[in-house]
Amino acid sequence: MPPSRLAEAVALRGAQVTTAAFTRHTTVADPRIAERIGGLAAGGYDWLVLTSARTLGALRELGVDLAAVLPEGTKVAAVGPATAAAAREAGLPVDLLPTSGSGGADLAASFPDEPGRVLVPGAADPAAGLDAGLTARGFHVDRVAVYRTDPVESLDEEVRLGWPDGFDAFVVTAPSVARAAAELLGRPGPPVVALGESSAAAARAAGFTVVATAAEATPAGLVNALATLRKEDR
Repeated sequence: MPPSRLAEAVALRGAQVTTAAFTRHTTVADPRIAERIGGLAAGGYDWLVLTSARTLGALRELGVDLAAVLPEGTKVAAVGPATAAAAREAGLPVDLLPTSGSGGADLAASFPDEPGRVLVPGAADPAAGLDAGLTARGFHVDRVAVYRTDPVESLDEEVRLGWPDGFDAFVVTAPSVARAAAELLGRPGPPVVALGESSAAAARAAGFTVVATAAEATPAGLVNALATLRKEDR
């Protein structure tokens, strides 16, 4: 599990938590960034969709201030509460969050029945749920990569030596974490508790056993998923 409010919430319930970063993020300068951001500023998009707080940081590194270029009338959607909080902190309004769950597919299902043009700056290797869901509903989706996610070069000895039997659960916070764990540590791994359906699907595809899925990628969502797991073990 990465060091975060998620880990703190679980530790407060009495669990022994090991935190580790399985991935690293690198800002990338997609040659289409200037064109896409120019189109956004000119009012060419009905929606700006933020799938990660990392998007905002990457764009700042690239010299893009979304709050300064977002035109009146363009709405902002965020994939979950953490991303929404980062957007508001950056001066952006948040007009839409998933009405249930969290993740790209849940967000796509929450869009109003008024197809339009959508700009999604984000990862170079995104999960397919958002784009597929919006496209199926008649939206035109333009993506532009602003960061890349790769496995870290090495993991702490505590994690390597404890894998897999030293851990009662492995919390997969993003699809990229599941892929990185499979590459760095192999299978089988500890039972997986996934944050959202996209993380659960990626963990299964990577060969892990998913025993619980948090409905929301929040501290409360994770605690509830772990509580369900503990009840099943009794």
